[in-house]
Amino acid sequence: MITFADKLCARINKVNSVLCAGFDPTAEQMPVFLARNSLLDFGQIFLEAIEPYAACVKFNVAFFEAFGIQGLQTLNTLTKKARTHGLPVIIDAKRGDIGNTAAAYARAWLGEDATCAAGDALTVNPYLGFDTLEPFIQRCKETGTGLFVLVRTSNPGASEMQATVSDTVARFLSTRAAELMGACGRSGLGAVVGATDANYQLTARALMATNLFLVPGYGAQGASASDAMLGLEVQRSMQRSIRGSSSATPSAIGIGGVVNSSRGLVQGAANSTTASELQQLIQSNAGIAAEQLSSRLKSDL
Repeated sequence: MITFADKLCARINKVNSVLCAGFDPTAEQMPVFLARNSLLDFGQIFLEAIEPYAACVKFNVAFFEAFGIQGLQTLNTLTKKARTHGLPVIIDAKRGDIGNTAAAYARAWLGEDATCAAGDALTVNPYLGFDTLEPFIQRCKETGTGLFVLVRTSNPGASEMQATVSDTVARFLSTRAAELMGACGRSGLGAVVGATDANYQLTARALMATNLFLVPGYGAQGASASDAMLGLEVQRSMQRSIRGSSSATPSAIGIGGVVNSSRGLVQGAANSTTASELQQLIQSNAGIAAEQLSSRLKSDL
């Protein structure tokens, strides 16, 4: 069974990109030529457009819930469509609860037999206690999937609560990293580390040497490509230092995770008048983002 970490790392190498393409659809973004209930069409055009440039796709559940039952049905379909494009799927739901509830969330969103949508990885919230992560970790072991656990988010008020516990969460993830480790040398027990606090990315990477990072905050939230890549660049440097060791593989060099862009990829979509125009717009936005990010990793690979 291939692990999520290996699946994501292989995709990063294939497209030479660390772009995580987020799809957070709203009615306001929907192009005029699409009917207001054509969320599926919008999503399919999005997937076709990002395929050459994205390491993975991230679906934010909240935006599909806002469309009601139809939105959730569309999400289920799009996760399957994404796989036909070779895109690993991150479900951004930030689930977290105790005992059986956490286990139910895990069954709903992780694995090919998930009951809501088949995610390759899921974002989860650890702030009810580390015991609440156990059902998710167990489900990942059973299905070859991964997690991205909130360590430091990208919103302005993140440090108000997270500053006192981020390091504790990071140390927990590092301690448990081996349980979801891939052959690539990365762990699918990943961490969400926002680009808007660039200094903390360095701290987080020092605490979590092998955990994959999902980095939000690039683009519309204000962080630059340089800010967003700090944790991945440190990872590259660390891997160069063990290039000759038996544990390092060519596919491991330079890969520390992915950087998300959502709003930036569909900027201007509402003004598109044809499917072709919409696809070209998203392709252009995705290509620019992928180049800005990946250029930071091209040297010394």
